[in-house]
Amino acid sequence: MSTAQDEAQEVEAFDDNVIIVTATRRAEDVQDIPIAVTAVSPAQLEQQGVVNVQNIGSVSSSFSTSNAQTASGTVVLRIRGVGTTSNNIGFESAVGIFVDGAYQSRPGVALGEFVDVERVEVLRGPQGTLFGRNTSAGALNITNVRPDLNDFGGFVNATYGNFDHMSLQGAINAPLIEDTLALRVTGAYRKRDGYVDIIDSAGNSVGDSNDTDQYLLRGQLGFETPGGISGRLIADYSKSTASCCAAIEVLQSPVETAGLFGAVGLGARGGMAAPDVAVSPFDTVTMQRAADNRIATSDQRADPSNDQWGVTGEIEFPIGDSADLIYIGSYREFRAEEAYDSDFSGLDVFNVLPDSDTAINTMTHELRLQGEAFGGALEWLVGGYYSDEDITQSVNFGLGTDYDRLVGALLAAGTGGASLNPASPLFAGATPLQTLTGVDPSTVRTSGRGSEADRWSALFG
Repeated sequence: MSTAQDEAQEVEAFDDNVIIVTATRRAEDVQDIPIAVTAVSPAQLEQQGVVNVQNIGSVSSSFSTSNAQTASGTVVLRIRGVGTTSNNIGFESAVGIFVDGAYQSRPGVALGEFVDVERVEVLRGPQGTLFGRNTSAGALNITNVRPDLNDFGGFVNATYGNFDHMSLQGAINAPLIEDTLALRVTGAYRKRDGYVDIIDSAGNSVGDSNDTDQYLLRGQLGFETPGGISGRLIADYSKSTASCCAAIEVLQSPVETAGLFGAVGLGARGGMAAPDVAVSPFDTVTMQRAADNRIATSDQRADPSNDQWGVTGEIEFPIGDSADLIYIGSYREFRAEEAYDSDFSGLDVFNVLPDSDTAINTMTHELRLQGEAFGGALEWLVGGYYSDEDITQSVNFGLGTDYDRLVGALLAAGTGGASLNPASPLFAGATPLQTLTGVDPSTVRTSGRGSEADRWSALFG
């Protein structure tokens, strides 16, 4: 009981006192800035179980996320319902993510653990005047705890939950030269078994999905000189091998209920095998039972992995008593590999094959000169921003042996059964691709390469 009271008092203190944010690229009281922003304290993040970007919706109602087959490449962030929905890695997110002032080029890059975080700011609405990267929906401004130049300290916490959920987080702060140089090392490890069971079309277990297996290590060197020059150098590495994600079938499709899968030889259920599935959308009892069972059908378990490392440098030069020159630079390399069944069924239709990989190299530079004049009546900021991004993606697709019959069932559904002609190539032992190209669809492969982009912008405020 006393622990709950202490936590409540901590949140109350955060709410009642002045909340300092950097949404305007300078430290200000959240009540004094002309931006719609939600500031979240570490206590709130912990109490709501916010462990990464995808959980921020628990503390900010205007923020939401979704993702499809892979957590790294198909994450969609939305603020006020606005976001960029696409599996194309070349599309930029409408919601920008800034970690310690450095832009994270894709949402999947920012899915690491929230550990040793000072605050999270959700900025609603277009950003671009003060932030170098234009964002049409808003931005997440994440600030980690800086090294303390004077006090030695740290923390360790551990959590255990259902599905063998294990989480270990910790940090240690060590002054190397008092009032001048300090080192802060932060680490986190999280593992949890999958909570969605995967079965094939025959009902045999393929494994589980939606699990967690990731870790993060971050080191910071903070410094301050007698002349007032201060800054920090940040290096981090993270890796995730979680299998994401499986789709639970709760309602049979009209193609299935019309018996068209059976008509083309794919079985009565078209490769699906979940035991409890509603036939009608009004059968809410069966739909709820299917959702509770958490059983998905697939011919293979997703096998993605990603790792990344990056460095960020921040330095602040005081220019007189009322102006500062601030530089923030960063470099990051992100690598992801994936292989999964993209049709969410037990049929062998369309798969992303092994050796499909994505590489993103991002470099950013930001220089700002800011200060105040007329006794604080005027605050000003001018600066420049440059980024260079190189995306390389190679994806291997494979059309399976059930592709032609699935097309036949879908054509029949679209034409009211008129295309169910035994003389059609769909029933003559040849697939559509064989008919058109003479190529066996099971051997079709395709790869694509990415592009490089540079960006310059000016900052004013």
